[in-house]
Amino acid sequence: MKFWRIQNLDELQYEPSWNNHAMAEPSEPADEDGWDGYWWAYRYAHSTSGKFRPDYSVPYLIRAEDVEKARDGEMVDIYVPGIFGCKDASAMLAYIHQLGWVHDDQFICLYEGDKYPEYEADDGSVFGPRRLLAAYPVREWLERAERGEFEEEVEA
Repeated sequence: MKFWRIQNLDELQYEPSWNNHAMAEPSEPADEDGWDGYWWAYRYAHSTSGKFRPDYSVPYLIRAEDVEKARDGEMVDIYVPGIFGCKDASAMLAYIHQLGWVHDDQFICLYEGDKYPEYEADDGSVFGPRRLLAAYPVREWLERAERGEFEEEVEA
């Protein structure tokens, strides 16, 4: 599957993406799964009783340095094991317009990757990148996307 992503470098990126700041229950180190320096953790959510409890349906990542804070009930940064992107150029264009700004030194990159539906977000998809197909300076991409030049590229 192909995904568009806005990023600061014109090279393949693998790092986990920041998702939110919340309470989490640490589970185990994620080093063996390729996430050195992170732990698997379960984000707290409202239960039917109205109390916050860990949601064991989907594991997230927290930094290893935050494990003790999480165990002490403090809020920590929560990450998804992949990167955010949009499935088509029109969605990326809408996202950029929603942001209201871009930096001239940023890039819009086209990736091939595996979608992680369990981490689906309102403003994009989370995917595991396999390879970088193209990288465009953001201004060039915006001009071309406004003309509809990229719609067929992703669908192909």
